[in-house]
Amino acid sequence: MRSAQKMLSGQQELRFYATRDPLTKLRNRRCFMEEVGKLQGGIDFWALSRTYRLAANVPPSDIDFAP
Repeated sequence: MRSAQKMLSGQQELRFYATRDPLTKLRNRRCFMEEVGKLQGGIDFWALSRTYRLAANVPPSDIDFAP
């Protein structure tokens, strides 16, 4: 449980966002969400976010994944 709390902490997430490059940000976010998904029973948050993006017809560069 300690590792789950550590992974979900804001400080941990900020480390993933410490870039201005949108592709790197998306890739880092995907890695972060995959790790969180593993900790939360395998929910595929990345697939969910991709589904919503496609449904809304929004280009990936216009999406801000910050919570």
